Amino acid sequence: AWIICPRMGKGGGGVIGVTGATASLRGKPVTAGFAPAKAAQRMLAQSLARQLGPKDIHVFYAIIDGGIQAGAAGGSGKMNPDDIAQTYWDIAQQKKSCWTFELDTRPFCENW
Repeated sequence: AWIICPRMGKGGGGVIGVTGATASLRGKPVTAGFAPAKAAQRMLAQSLARQLGPKDIHVFYAIIDGGIQAGAAGGSGKMNPDDIAQTYWDIAQQKKSCWTFELDTRPFCENW
């Protein structure tokens, strides 16, 4: 962020998408080592969003909650990376009057 964001600001703005996980919101017994790191990542993204938003740099945090498989069909229970990419693209194209900071994505059958 410290290297690229000044260039983005001078260039008229930009977008930074940070990929996270549900563990950033809550820990479980099996995520004791993972959850604190993901929570810190989420807080860093939030701090960057607040700092860089006024410079026309849109920072968002995307929680990817589920298995990912190339070519996954709608009923497979896995997330298709092309669909994830489309979601990121859609957020990157948002108007400044309505920026998203955080979103959760998951397949329809994910237990959350």
